[in-house]
Amino acid sequence: MSKNSYPYPPDEFDSVDPKSRPQEVHAARRSTWSRVWPFVVVIIVVPIIAFGVVKVLSAWDNPGSGGGDPQNTPTITDTQTVTDLPAVPPDGADIVDDAADDAVDISDDQSVEEFTVDRTVQVAILNAKGEQGLAARAGELLRQDGWSAVEPGDYEGSEIDGGSAVYYGKNVWSASAESIAGILNIALVEKDTEGSPDGITVILRQDFLL
Repeated sequence: MSKNSYPYPPDEFDSVDPKSRPQEVHAARRSTWSRVWPFVVVIIVVPIIAFGVVKVLSAWDNPGSGGGDPQNTPTITDTQTVTDLPAVPPDGADIVDDAADDAVDISDDQSVEEFTVDRTVQVAILNAKGEQGLAARAGELLRQDGWSAVEPGDYEGSEIDGGSAVYYGKNVWSASAESIAGILNIALVEKDTEGSPDGITVILRQDFLL
């Protein structure tokens, strides 16, 4: 059919753009790579960007975790153990130990002084029982034990109730008084600074047997 024999008047569908060209069915198709490469870019690039963002955020949250001066970082060798550390006493420990030693020394000296038996101390043996020669016999027992200053005599004071006793005037004679009481089998040992100011006084009463 020719254009002149077309029975219908022309309309908008009859106008053709001169620059347009028909699309043939045999036109070349797009390659597989051209269709796939955008997805490949997304799969590779997006994780890299996300990893970088995470690293930056973690560095902001922990500013001291990365970097730093390696010279100030303490190191521990494989051979270092707890036993390698020196045993350093706390401050003042030596002073306390020295003070404790001094206290022990002083107490030892005092104990030696208090419990040393002095057989040269003046010992007065007074017979308050009334038995003839009782004080002399008691004094002889002490001399046989090494006591050098023993003086027997009679008790001239008022009668005192109670048993025999050994009195000492100073603490340094306490051990000597205990020793005399053991020799004469007397149970009571007391300190009497007024009655025995110069030594030890032994009073033999009714309970004393020899």
